[in-house]
Amino acid sequence: MNPDENMNPVETTPEPAPAAEPKKAPAYGAILGIILIVVILVVGAFYVWGQRLEEEQLLNTQESEGEMLPDGSLPSVEGSADVETGEMGPQPR
Repeated sequence: MNPDENMNPVETTPEPAPAAEPKKAPAYGAILGIILIVVILVVGAFYVWGQRLEEEQLLNTQESEGEMLPDGSLPSVEGSADVETGEMGPQPR
């Protein structure tokens, strides 16, 4: 005979129900941190890209116009006696 068969069903104690797992809240801190890092990287990339474009533009201007004047400006032909001002801008005579 099986010992379980001898027991009265009224006297048996029910098994406790398994404890419900607590609901996990979304990790807003981790998500916010990832977004912040991505934004910083994008802003930094645009900053570096802008600096490179500015350097290239400055180099192209220096090569085409010549050297800068001591005050940091580029030489201009406006006001020169050999330049006419017209619809297309300053034109050499």
